[in-house]
Amino acid sequence: MNKKNPSANDIHMLGWDSRFFGFPIGRIYADNLTVEQLRRVLEHPGKVKPQFVELFCDISDYESIFSCEILGFHLADIRILFKKNPQVSAAKGSFTEGLCFKKADNVDIDQLKKISKGLFENSRYYRYRKFDRKRIDLLFQTWIEKAVLGEFDDECYCIFDDTEILAFCSLKYNGNAASIGLFGVNPGHKKRGLGNMLLSYVFHLLFNRGITGVTCITQGRNSGALRLYQENGFTAAEITLSYYRWLEYANQSGI
Repeated sequence: MNKKNPSANDIHMLGWDSRFFGFPIGRIYADNLTVEQLRRVLEHPGKVKPQFVELFCDISDYESIFSCEILGFHLADIRILFKKNPQVSAAKGSFTEGLCFKKADNVDIDQLKKISKGLFENSRYYRYRKFDRKRIDLLFQTWIEKAVLGEFDDECYCIFDDTEILAFCSLKYNGNAASIGLFGVNPGHKKRGLGNMLLSYVFHLLFNRGITGVTCITQGRNSGALRLYQENGFTAAEITLSYYRWLEYANQSGI
């Protein structure tokens, strides 16, 4: 859940993720990483040795891709960063009678966690072999709870039919920019245009708040999300490959 990008070509330990999954997890942001550079990083990772490492690199970074393949990393995911100016869609959409759009609060957390369970199976975490699927489900349930509480993402907005949540979107702010964290539609209410409806209201909200740019990340195999964002004016800004490898360091404490 760490969204900050540190310096490239080194292992950065992910404290929250490590504590959540129960073993040391590291991440490498690769930039023209040679085989020898990657080998040295893996052999001398620092004080805390990761048991699992994920590596992100640009899809056109052939040097890093070659190094990953040579040193036994596995491709897990294609991640696409989309960008949009919310002013392009400032007009407020119309709702079906009886539906409303509002910010989620504490009483909605249990329902959001129930909806979120298994909803994000296109995530790279489900592609990491040996990861506990139940634990991954809990990761996204924890994420949406923290969004409502303002402890990771800043807030969460939903479409409600009375008290039932039909769709939800978490948001995080950084000055005049915003990013979409988790975006989902209740599995019992698919094919009703709720995704488009929710994005319309989110854009209106962001426009009124003076937000000048909004981003979101989705997976290349998630055809539904790709189509939704493209239909709503997002354009692809970055395409990143996500690799992973388990390491054979001895078990250790201190995560």
